[in-house]
Amino acid sequence: MTESVLFEQLGGAPGIARLVDDFYDRMEQPCYAALRDLHAPDLAMTRAVLKLYLAEWMGGPAEYSAAYGHPRLRQRHMHIRIGETERDDWMRCMSEAMAHNVPDEAARTRLTQNLVKLADWMRNQPGNPHDAGQAYGAGTETSVAQAGHVANSTVENPTNCPCSSVRD
Repeated sequence: MTESVLFEQLGGAPGIARLVDDFYDRMEQPCYAALRDLHAPDLAMTRAVLKLYLAEWMGGPAEYSAAYGHPRLRQRHMHIRIGETERDDWMRCMSEAMAHNVPDEAARTRLTQNLVKLADWMRNQPGNPHDAGQAYGAGTETSVAQAGHVANSTVENPTNCPCSSVRD
């Protein structure tokens, strides 16, 4: 499956907008308070930027790069402490949003696989395999597998979601 096919399977820019809005709406739930606290009080700009980024990342128009240049995601997030807990909370929240907004199972699986790798790459705390000089795939399998398990258990069994009873 090419990335442009993934963009289309998610419904193009409107589908990605629904996914991102649902993701940030879910983040307002008390069980995601620690994750929400990592973000600015007003999420309007954050929502807009993630919509552009995900659209381009999934094969849509290159509007993010035109507006912001190279993503440099990890560099842009170095001011925020991102460890395994933050990665897993982000994946849980996004997995809930995907379960409700990406009905195509193949597309949801592909997106989950890609986001797990991205979320793991964003970790920036001492001792993570990325900063220890280990390239992805050379020592990061355990952490990626852990994040993947978090995402998959959330999608396969919504009762594993800390907020599943709050909003469905």
